[in-house]
Amino acid sequence: MIEIHSHILPGIDDGATDFTAAVRMAQAYASQRVKIVCCTPHFNPAQITDQDHFAFFRTIAQTYNQLTALINDRNIDLQIRLGAEIRLSPDLPRFLETYASLFPLGLAGTHHLLLEFPSGKQCDLTIYEPIIFQLQLTGYTPVLAHPERNLLIGRHNLQILERWIEQERILIQINCSSLCDVPFWKWHKRSRISYQQARLLLDRNLVHCIASDAHDLVRRPPLNRWAFRSISRRYGIERAQRLMQINPGQLLLGQSAAVNPSSH
Repeated sequence: MIEIHSHILPGIDDGATDFTAAVRMAQAYASQRVKIVCCTPHFNPAQITDQDHFAFFRTIAQTYNQLTALINDRNIDLQIRLGAEIRLSPDLPRFLETYASLFPLGLAGTHHLLLEFPSGKQCDLTIYEPIIFQLQLTGYTPVLAHPERNLLIGRHNLQILERWIEQERILIQINCSSLCDVPFWKWHKRSRISYQQARLLLDRNLVHCIASDAHDLVRRPPLNRWAFRSISRRYGIERAQRLMQINPGQLLLGQSAAVNPSSH
């Protein structure tokens, strides 16, 4: 499997606390047959001043290099790539225009941007349409991270998501934890709603990738193996492979990713 959303980089955000924790996360991924992990620390352009950007980027690069060396030294069968989970905001297009050459925020340096809606914003998706359009005009493809967790997917927003996907304007990533059965619901406050909305998106064939969004090994651990089993049982192994192997791999190579073609 290939993982495009992980907070394994230590000491950057609310993910791994130190390198020991990060190495243990790497071992957990490898034990679940995950071969590549894209490190995606939280990033909010609006919260960092221009002067702080350089220090922030330097810290991420140094941490990434150190973790790569530790994984290699311990012979863990895992490769890591670098990206970011970016807060979707009106400032984002301007920021990318100014700083993208200094630090490529796309997944593995590609044009695919993993974007997170502001927390708790149960809003009309049309307010984000101008930003999505601006990103597209400059060559980026938004990958919406876990909309099942922080977006009310009613009929109106569902229609918007369907239109955006049909127009090839966005991709959607949902979390492994949103697919797991009752014992795993304890890891998220709105887990039951997330479970229902994730199923809705999958049933409507609106999901391109499934990823762990793991932060640690206890509260929000990697659940890739369990999600793969869940998808295989409900939708078939070919769809599980597409959502957790084929499409994520294509995104990290800068290629397009399709929803499950066999369901059309």
